[in-house]
Order: sequence, then C-alpha cells, then structure tokens
Amino acid sequence: MEYLEWRISPSATPQLEQVCRRWYDELEGCFLLHQPQRIWSMALTQQESTPLIPREVLFGNPDKAAARLSPDGKRLGYLAPVNGVLNVWVGPANDPAAAKSVTSDTHRGIQSYFWAFTNNHILYTQDRDGDENWHVYSVDLTTNQIKDLTPMDGVNAQIDEVSHLFPDEIVVGLNDRDAQFHDLYRVHIVTGERTLIQKNEEFMGFV
Repeated sequence: MEYLEWRISPSATPQLEQVCRRWYDELEGCFLLHQPQRIWSMALTQQESTPLIPREVLFGNPDKAAARLSPDGKRLGYLAPVNGVLNVWVGPANDPAAAKSVTSDTHRGIQSYFWAFTNNHILYTQDRDGDENWHVYSVDLTTNQIKDLTPMDGVNAQIDEVSHLFPDEIVVGLNDRDAQFHDLYRVHIVTGERTLIQKNEEFMGFV
C-alpha cells in the first residue's frame, strides 16, 4: 500500500482541516490525523504510476513552426527539421505537403526567418556555433543560392525593416563601427550592396 502525505504546519487554520475532512468524504481511502505532528495521510489502494514525459517531447524540435505566407499569398514557408536540425521549408500555399527545404543548416538550426517582398527570397539570421555574431542571409528560391548579406567577422547583424516599397532591399543594423550601437544600412538582397542610412551613436535600437 502506498501513501501520499500532507504535512500541515502547527499554525494551520481550522478551515484547512475542514478541507481535508471534505476530501475524506469524497475520496476512496482513509485519513489519519496525528495531532502532535498534524500529519494527514491518505492511503490509496490503487495508484497507477504515471510515466515520465520524454525529454524530446519537452525540449526537442517541433514538427513544424513559424508558418508564414509569402506577401502575394502564393507560397507558404515554415520551420521544420532536416536530419534533426531546424531549417526553412517552402511550398505552394495550396499544397503544403509539397514543400521542400530551402536552407541547409547542419549546426544550431534556424530560429527565425522573413519573406522578402520580392516573393522570391527568404531572409534569415544565423550565428556561428553560438558566438551570437548574427549574419543575415538571403535565399533565392529560383536558383536555391544562399548569400551572406553581412559577411563580416565579429559583427552582429539584425534585420530592422522590410518594406513593399523597396522589395529588393532591407534595412539591416550592423555594429561594425561601434560594438555598442547598430548603424542602419540599406542592403540589396541580391547583390549584397549596402548603403549607410543612419550612423547611430546613442540608441540601443530602432522601432
């Protein structure tokens, strides 16, 4: 016979004892009250053991995540594992089962991505083995070419803005001049050409 015990402090209120007595009336079993220690014990005649939740269920990769439609609504992107590593998949919006992986990360996995307003490019950020020096990458969905738009060592890059008004360009923050602050650049997602928009000497970020 197995026991579950509730240990009640000496300062327990009468209301708490009343609750325990109500449990006695509702549950199959019995309660024993030992006044000196104020221990309530409930004897259960049939207690099924509950299996542990596998770690993979709690901490493993999702089957699919972060689904996003392309701006024209014709394609669907999402994150899903490739050999256990999260990558970006893209397929027809009306046939998600036909999606294919368009990135080839084999290390930490891709955690976030964006559609460019060209409707033909995926943008994502990735660091190198956890160094948190994030690079911005562009994937051409026609050629499957992946281009590093911020190929600088020791620099943290972030995507600050994408706009339908400039479908071939995005605004990227780079701390290449000063590690504390990200200057804003306009970056062409095909050529990688970048133009300084604003030199930042005081702001931690832009909205």
